[in-house]
Amino acid sequence: MFRLAAAVAVLFSMSCCNGVHAEDPNPAIYPGQANIALLMPLRAATNGSSSKGDAATDGSCGSLDPRRVRLALAGVWPHNRLTSGRLRRTSTSVRVPGFEDGNLLTRLEMLRAGEPGVYLYDTCGRDDVALRQSVRLVQQAGHVRSMACPTTRVPPVFGAILHGDVDAVETAAKTFAAFSIPAVAARDLGTESFRRFHNLYSTAPSATSLARAVASTLRRLGWSCVAAMSSRQERPKELSRAFLRTAHDMAIDIMSADAPDVFSFQQVQDFLGSPRQLVESGCRAAALFVTPAEAKAFLVSYEPDRDAAFSWILVTPGDVTLSLAGFLAPQKLRRLRHVLFAAPDDARSPAEYGDYLHDLLDKDGSAPLLQELRKTYSRNDVVQRWDDEVSDSAEAVAVIRAVWAMGAALRAVQRVQCGRGTDCLFGGRTGLSGSVLDALGSLNFNMSGAGVASLSDTPLRFSHEKHVATLKYAVKAVSTSGEVLQIAGYTDDTGLEVDEVLVPSRRLHTARHFPGSLRDEPPAIHQAALLEPPLEQPRNPQRGRAAAAGRHHECAAVLADVLGRRLRHPARNSIHGAGGRPADQTQQALLGVDGEAMDAGRRDHVRDREYCSAPTSPCSSYEALPRLCAVQQLAHHASYAFAFGALLLKGMHLNTMQSAGLGWPRQWLNQLLTISFLVAVQMALEAQAWMLSLTPYDAD
Repeated sequence: MFRLAAAVAVLFSMSCCNGVHAEDPNPAIYPGQANIALLMPLRAATNGSSSKGDAATDGSCGSLDPRRVRLALAGVWPHNRLTSGRLRRTSTSVRVPGFEDGNLLTRLEMLRAGEPGVYLYDTCGRDDVALRQSVRLVQQAGHVRSMACPTTRVPPVFGAILHGDVDAVETAAKTFAAFSIPAVAARDLGTESFRRFHNLYSTAPSATSLARAVASTLRRLGWSCVAAMSSRQERPKELSRAFLRTAHDMAIDIMSADAPDVFSFQQVQDFLGSPRQLVESGCRAAALFVTPAEAKAFLVSYEPDRDAAFSWILVTPGDVTLSLAGFLAPQKLRRLRHVLFAAPDDARSPAEYGDYLHDLLDKDGSAPLLQELRKTYSRNDVVQRWDDEVSDSAEAVAVIRAVWAMGAALRAVQRVQCGRGTDCLFGGRTGLSGSVLDALGSLNFNMSGAGVASLSDTPLRFSHEKHVATLKYAVKAVSTSGEVLQIAGYTDDTGLEVDEVLVPSRRLHTARHFPGSLRDEPPAIHQAALLEPPLEQPRNPQRGRAAAAGRHHECAAVLADVLGRRLRHPARNSIHGAGGRPADQTQQALLGVDGEAMDAGRRDHVRDREYCSAPTSPCSSYEALPRLCAVQQLAHHASYAFAFGALLLKGMHLNTMQSAGLGWPRQWLNQLLTISFLVAVQMALEAQAWMLSLTPYDAD
């Protein structure tokens, strides 16, 4: 540990006083009294450089990428919304997000408190640049400013938000962990990474949570064997690996196959098998872990098989159902009855964020990043590229949520230490970063006061796995009318919540059908519920009474046939009664359940239901003989008498040994009496259980 601290200190001093690498980009600063650092790739690496930063490369970064700039501005937008937009429009009092008790601050107090600023550090998508930028950021951290060079005079940084490749994010997280600087990753790193770093949290959708949502839904539908296929992209592979681990824990059999080059319906069948072949092998569904673009290619070429009871589950990082009507015809959309969609539920970018981006472009690029971006791209090119990039909505929401989480933790520390203002934040013993790190673990921030309608129902609270526990993952289906319906929702807080109308329970599913009408299909989504909602129809009393009478006669005929055969041939091992074998009792009980299930939909015909189930009550009861009752009582009392007699003899034997001065050779008699007492107590309990097992069974 001492060597690690010494190495970090040497690296820190070299980067502080001797300057940083000449090719590393300078940070874009949106300052405040307390600042958040955002480390992410803003520039694409040049052709001569690699992501690992090898020595043979020139180590230079390329030009700004419009997509990455758009994602970085998602971290600037919450800061700008609170400091600029709100204060311009508000002259009286405003509600500060992060104060759940509803404290109101005037405009002057708001300026004194200050909103956290943002420092944008470019990592160029490389590990070596991420390491140097993280060491550069440590110099500005509030609780380590005394180690910096005396010439640096900038506002301190209290936390960092990380985004980019997994290797670059973990490299920066290691540096921040050495100095206890809180870090929030705007991407999923896996469970093992969050276990290694005590200071690292995540606001991105978790692959493990999405896998639990899919696996829990499969178990709820009764599908214990599923085929799985993943595309070759990075994020679908992470989702597939998490699903395989979760499915193994939940006893779901998986049949995996290699992914095709093109994710069309025909290519998937060639690599995975046709629905009929999969049904014959025992699989009732296939889970495809794909990107949104690959999911659209699969849906365009999808052709349902009417004869096979088989379903397809598309697991994507983003919600595809929001754009189904845009690339599928109505008749094609209505044929997606056997296709399910699983994805994070709140991956849509806020509308206010889109308005903010267009406002920045209308102001001639006054933002620091836009000034450099406009040197390479024109305004129309930037707008076109931003409009085309719709796949990064989930990433933008994760960055926005991370900034608000850091700001809420800062406000919690400020409320405890200062009350108002920020001057006292930098004088604590543990430092501002340590206090914010402690506040992140117990964060419970409601985003309803942040002024974003699409995120107002998403509170921020981290689970023990350091992911957002309130983030919702949805499983959706499409009805025959083309309407998208959510059949299940999952959060780490509440678990799986299923719509009982669309997905009835398996117990109710089997109770509503007669054995002769059961199909070979597994219990799946209620297809009648996926159609139009049922209308309330007026009841016909005459038709109801006629139907009840018909069911009564049918039930009476079935019971007369079965009971007549059982009464003519009684079981040999029966004690006394109409039927004593467990199989006969089970069949009689099932007849009673079926008789009750036939009239369950007609609450007004209770008398007919009693007539149908009443003949089964004598069949499942016993009438014990008087001699048998006497034998039971005798065995029960004799066992207890023998037990207490053995206990009495044991006490007398011990007293005799003590008075006569006998030693250990007589201990065998003591052990024999002890064993006799235990055997007698066990016999008494068995006799009591024998008596209770032959009591009459109450049919109700």
